[in-house]
Amino acid sequence: MNRERRSFKGLEVRQGPGTRPRLVGYAALWDSRSLDLGGFVEILRRGAFTRSLRENPDLRAFVDHDPAMIIGRVAADTLRVQEDSKGLRVEIFPPDTQVGRDVVENVRVGNLDGMSFAFGLYDPKEGQRWNWKETPPLREILEARIYETSVVAMPAYPDTTVAVRAMAEQRGRSVTALRERAEARAAGWLGIRH
Repeated sequence: MNRERRSFKGLEVRQGPGTRPRLVGYAALWDSRSLDLGGFVEILRRGAFTRSLRENPDLRAFVDHDPAMIIGRVAADTLRVQEDSKGLRVEIFPPDTQVGRDVVENVRVGNLDGMSFAFGLYDPKEGQRWNWKETPPLREILEARIYETSVVAMPAYPDTTVAVRAMAEQRGRSVTALRERAEARAAGWLGIRH
């Protein structure tokens, strides 16, 4: 399965008296249109991860998708992931390590403020639906497997390579042309000049 990443803003530190800090946020929001992801927009539909969570994956939480910077794991009960009425809610209990302390402080002061997740479709034909009548076209994610979550510094930056390929395959267009357009848009979002 190909992996894609999406990000959302809204991560916060919560800590009660005498308890260690925890990070709480949403890695995905239901029924919310994305930015233009390179010629299309995307919506995650409610329940998109029900199957994946039911299969009880041993998900992990990282910082910026870096496995060397692990801050939570379902099997260790330092990561809790669940679908609710708003989206995919994530609660992370970072360890008392350098990475854990750094991420908590960076969220506390606002340097890190987003959650991201990596996912892949179980079945490209059944797991997504395209509406070509909309401009730009709309991709709805209906059923996907979640691989991991991450605390990220740039929640608005999309990773679109796999999704652009999926759109091209659905429409029978050149993947190269669509990818170049997506990369040009991403460079514009980041202020990169070629």
